[in-house]
Amino acid sequence: DKGASYRSSQKYEEISIQGSMTLEDVEESTGVPASHIIESLGLPESTSAEEQLGHLRRDFGFGMNDVRRIVSEYEDGE
Repeated sequence: DKGASYRSSQKYEEISIQGSMTLEDVEESTGVPASHIIESLGLPESTSAEEQLGHLRRDFGFGMNDVRRIVSEYEDGE
């Protein structure tokens, strides 16, 4: 179902997550623990919650929609 995957990516885009935000900012605005995001992205455990997403994205090669998906799935799971 092509529509469902379009709708789900649409859903992630509504979550306001910018590269200038830190993992801490994401935690504060979404309620999803920074540690959960770090683990879900496969980042080193030593990753600081004060690290900006844009820097992490360049270093580790994930996209902002990956972060939005993690946040969305976390919220759906509660």
